[in-house]
Amino acid sequence: MQPANSMLQPEPPQPNDRSFKDNNDRSYEIKITIHTVTRLKREIGLDLFASADGDLFNRLAADTAEFCDLIWALIRDQAAEYFKADHEEHAAKGNDHPEVLEGAAKSFWESMDDTTLDAATWAFFESLIAFFREDKRGPLRLVLQKMKKAEKARLANAQALAESPKMDQLLEATFQKEFQTLENSLDKAIALNSVPPPGGD
Repeated sequence: MQPANSMLQPEPPQPNDRSFKDNNDRSYEIKITIHTVTRLKREIGLDLFASADGDLFNRLAADTAEFCDLIWALIRDQAAEYFKADHEEHAAKGNDHPEVLEGAAKSFWESMDDTTLDAATWAFFESLIAFFREDKRGPLRLVLQKMKKAEKARLANAQALAESPKMDQLLEATFQKEFQTLENSLDKAIALNSVPPPGGD
């Protein structure tokens, strides 16, 4: 038997490189149009037209808070529809209703983590590239490819470092230093407590 609110469930977007899923297996599609660009400029002060030179890619990659604001602005209507589908008492309210927005934001961000945010990152960049005309896509695609390559290299280097003998030596040296510091502190505490008070026998 289907739940009473099954008719309210939004139609999930078809999987593609411009969509991502949260940890509740809900799909969000990022669509960028002229309307989207003007709305983002008005709401969060972000000019996507300025990204044609690729600088925005690095800026957003370096500022997680700003990027999260951007992702929320892009998918909040979808998140609101999911929230209303799960809460019948809010079903008749608009997507911009304060209670709907608050509940949708809480539900969405609680279902996101580093992995899903990473997927949202690439979905956004893919959608942004598709927004521009063909002659601008080449340079942006190259920037995106280099970002992905750099990310893979960073993770590979981190893995290699974690598995290297030098890391074992560093951890052992750190442990020994902390142990010695603790041992010295205990020796001092014991020495202080063992000193007889003045005038004592």
